[in-house]
Amino acid sequence: MPVLKIIILLFVFFKSLLAAGNPQLTYTINSSQSQFLVTTSKAGLLKFFGHDHSIDIRSFSGSVNLTSGSIVPASLEMLIYPDSLKVIDNVDEKERQQIERTMYNKVLETEKYPEVVFKSSKISVNKTKTGKYNTKIKGNLTLHGVTRPITINALITLKETTLRAKGSFSLKQKDFGIKRASALEGTVKVGDKILFSFDIFAER
Repeated sequence: MPVLKIIILLFVFFKSLLAAGNPQLTYTINSSQSQFLVTTSKAGLLKFFGHDHSIDIRSFSGSVNLTSGSIVPASLEMLIYPDSLKVIDNVDEKERQQIERTMYNKVLETEKYPEVVFKSSKISVNKTKTGKYNTKIKGNLTLHGVTRPITINALITLKETTLRAKGSFSLKQKDFGIKRASALEGTVKVGDKILFSFDIFAER
């Protein structure tokens, strides 16, 4: 048997042994026990008339796959429904409804783009203490019909059957072709940069 073929067979054999010894663990996101928030800032000539807005993402799902023992290789997939976003600012109900209508119809165009999808491409891990890991999650975010790479930093806490991830990331609306909401004939606009913060709970 040629030497090269022997080497290839040995490589496949040892790879299968490693895979068998380090099975994949799947954690399913529980949105009812998680929190996912969006924060926007005001900008424009008369920005002092505007408000910073805090928005709660109510409906999302997904899963995390980890390698037992070594964590990596790992993957993350998430699906967010933008029509579930709710304004949680301290504003009156009429203003809240107006902001949400603008957000659904003019900004996110939820009927045309009903889903936001994130799929990881690479996850790197740095263990900080027992059961806790600093992670850098690189992947592709599809938002408003546009797909772009983003990086998410998260602190992951692992227990026997649960996973908790806390972190944040930001993006610019113009990168995803999103028209910024405005008021007062355009003199008050939502800032281009928006911040996402999360405390995600998942179970095996």
